[in-house]
Formats: sequence, structure tokens, C-alpha cells
Amino acid sequence: MPAQIAFDWNTPRHTSDDGVPPGRPTAQPHCGPANGPIGSRWAAIGDSFAAARDAVGLPKELGLHCLRHSYITHLIEAGYDPAFVQTHAGHAYASVTSVYTSVGDDFKQKTIQTMIARRIARPEEANPDG
Repeated sequence: MPAQIAFDWNTPRHTSDDGVPPGRPTAQPHCGPANGPIGSRWAAIGDSFAAARDAVGLPKELGLHCLRHSYITHLIEAGYDPAFVQTHAGHAYASVTSVYTSVGDDFKQKTIQTMIARRIARPEEANPDG
């Protein structure tokens, strides 16, 4: 059974004409205006994250937004329904969620093994044309 979600990861949406496409989440500093309550909070969180990242020697390419990608990937790997993950992330399209998802080789192997086992158990579904 999947773990319970402790927080809602949906992010605020832009409603003004600030140069960001409509519906684009403000989950990272470069996605929204640097001034204002949302931009300044994300900038401060991003600075704190960068300091912690640097203190433990992680690569500089690891940004705060990478945590969102990891979170979405972990939900998929934990067996959450992809439609739930898409809605939970606030994505209008499944294709956006798929960009966020980078499943590991173990998950891919497990998925393939599950598909093969289902085909063996129900061979009539393997060739629907008969």
C-alpha cells in the first residue's frame, strides 16, 4: 500500500502577464517574478538549499527543482496511479509528468517482468486479433 502524502505539492499558478506561459508553476525562482512574495520566498529557499548542497559536496547542477522531479519519480515507482501523480503535481498533461519522471533500471525491469507474467497467465490477451 502506498505511503500517505503528508503535503500537497501543487504550486501556485500565474494569473498576471509576467512573461511566463499561463499555467506554468512557480516552483523555482526562474519560473516566476523575482520580486513579490512567491519569488522572494523561493529565492530564499533556493539559497538555503544551495548552501546545504554545497556543504555536503553535492554537484552544483542539483537544484531545488530537482527535488520535485525526484518526488514525482518516487510516487510513480511506489505504485501511485499516474493520473493521481499528474493531478497531484498540478500538470495539465500527462506528457509533462512524464518529463518529470526518471524511473530507475530496477523499476523498468520490475515493470517488464510484471507485463511478461500477465501475458503468460492470459495468453489470449497477447494477440487480440486472434
